[in-house]
Amino acid sequence: MSGFIPLSPEEEFEARVARHEMDAEAKAEASRRIAERRHAQLDRMSRLTPGGDFGLDEPETIPAVWGKGELVLWAEGEGLMILAEQGLGKTTIAQQLTLSMIGVRADALLGLTVKQATGPVLYLAMDRPRQAARSLSRMIGEADRTALNERLVVWRGPLPLDITASPQALADWAQEVAPGCSVIVADSVKDFAPGLAKDEVGAALNLAWQEVIARGIDLLLLHHPRKDSEGKPSLNAAYGSTWLTAGLGSVIQLTGARGAAEVKLHHVKQPSEIVGPWVVEHDYASGTSVRGIGSVEDYLLLKFTDPSPQTVQTVAEGMGMSEKSARARLEKLVEAGKVIKTEPVQTADGRSPAVYTLRVA
Repeated sequence: MSGFIPLSPEEEFEARVARHEMDAEAKAEASRRIAERRHAQLDRMSRLTPGGDFGLDEPETIPAVWGKGELVLWAEGEGLMILAEQGLGKTTIAQQLTLSMIGVRADALLGLTVKQATGPVLYLAMDRPRQAARSLSRMIGEADRTALNERLVVWRGPLPLDITASPQALADWAQEVAPGCSVIVADSVKDFAPGLAKDEVGAALNLAWQEVIARGIDLLLLHHPRKDSEGKPSLNAAYGSTWLTAGLGSVIQLTGARGAAEVKLHHVKQPSEIVGPWVVEHDYASGTSVRGIGSVEDYLLLKFTDPSPQTVQTVAEGMGMSEKSARARLEKLVEAGKVIKTEPVQTADGRSPAVYTLRVA
């Protein structure tokens, strides 16, 4: 045959290998697509709910990942975004939440209870992973290694997939790399996809997040504000399309000076009652954040789980103010319905003082 050059034995072998590889890849892709369609069909059926059950079976108190009673910063089944400029402690707070969820730290943060995760937590350290690792290292010790290895999975750097290509892409990938994961922490939103200001990108990301949530995986997102937001607390301060926050249950914003030990926490989107605003004090050396005492109401919240009764005297001592001032502020909160006052009673030793308790539900 004119112009035909036969392959050498080595070339023939390589060609046969290439054909087999293509066949194997095609079969694997076909199997993946079949399994995906079956999974999607079963998943759609599992999400169908009779209308009465849907409308009447919700608990009276909001189930919270982070919160108590009506004071909820992160509701189960509703994503949370922490919005802040660089250097205000959003990673610090997210990592403390993560450690509380996996049982390495106390089950409370800033005075509110944190629910333990039922499965592994997947932490997406997409933005400066080495810096995120240094931050985490200040919060843990060698004694925590086993618990961390068992309950926390960390992905470093950009994701190996385009999550805007399919609403199922992020959830599928997360369940593949961290089987059984019950929480995803994403640090940060800007690293998911370029073009966040475009509505089509924002809508695609929202669909991906809703799919994660629909599969029973709680979602925590860290994000940056617009450059022109001037540090003012507002839901509109979030950079990008409005769809980035539209599908979330809660958004909190940190404001203040970069690197400052003290910042302000604002609840700019709420699943229930507005929480705060609060003063938050960061100890970056130990990776610990605590509530600053900005008001009598703040003080009573911090003391909510304390078994000792809160009286005018104890509040005055705790707040560093006169008893006259403490009494006036407490009575104003009672009138506003924010505090419950238990009137004094006569005891064998004399008349006991009135007790004040924050109303949280």
